[in-house]
Amino acid sequence: MREVTRMPDESTAQVWLYDGETWSLAPDPIEWIGDGDDVYERYQAAGYGLRADLGGAAPFLRLGVTDEVAGSGVAALSLWVRPGKPPECLIGIDGTDDSGHAVFAARLPDGLDLLARWTPIVQANVLLDLICQVQERKIDRSGKPDRPPGGLVESVVVRALRAIRRNDMGAP
Repeated sequence: MREVTRMPDESTAQVWLYDGETWSLAPDPIEWIGDGDDVYERYQAAGYGLRADLGGAAPFLRLGVTDEVAGSGVAALSLWVRPGKPPECLIGIDGTDDSGHAVFAARLPDGLDLLARWTPIVQANVLLDLICQVQERKIDRSGKPDRPPGGLVESVVVRALRAIRRNDMGAP
């Protein structure tokens, strides 16, 4: 998915560009062929995320979890880079409603600045999704989940939920 704003004459697609802490509209650096375009193929064709080791394109950095891991729609950010050709960065924004949008950054430091500003949103959303998944688990008679937690963060969330449940039941 992408959000495109057109000029009054409808001839030139415009995108949001972040350059030195300033936002402006700029010509879309990606050539879109039709509504059914594969977004990642178009990113690759524009030079974003080219990876010789993968034989294709991939984001330089991705924050968040994939749909396969998430219990529901989870926010995610991805930074696609094409060094030397402005705008150097494309920031993919995956929303909790399963939509996606992109904005651009003039240079790599601008792209990293946006990720630093927006990362707390992704972190909070991932933790919220994790808490929801843990709460949905079945608890056995001893108060333990029916399957062991998968990692450190999940283990901490499980322990916090147990403490909350004990406090709700009046236990010391």
